[in-house]
Amino acid sequence: MSFSKASWMIILIPLAISACQRAPRSLLYPTTQQQQIDYLCRVVYEREFRRNAGWEESAPEFLFISEERVTYHFTTGQSTTIVRHPELIVPPGTYPCP
Repeated sequence: MSFSKASWMIILIPLAISACQRAPRSLLYPTTQQQQIDYLCRVVYEREFRRNAGWEESAPEFLFISEERVTYHFTTGQSTTIVRHPELIVPPGTYPCP
């Protein structure tokens, strides 16, 4: 290994290590709240919720979460509502679907 290659390695290795240490934890692992939002965005396509559904070709754009219900707003302008599960820790609010 030549001296120039070794000097680049000496510079690049500490830079890579410091970049990994400074990366936000959310980039590595999604939070429990984000996992639940992702789940809610997909659960509307399960068999029990899509009876007589006209939104099967569209994607949910936003979730409107209240204390009792989750309302889905789709890219086609349609919406549907399901009952909120008591084990959700997501606070009420508006969330975009990924």
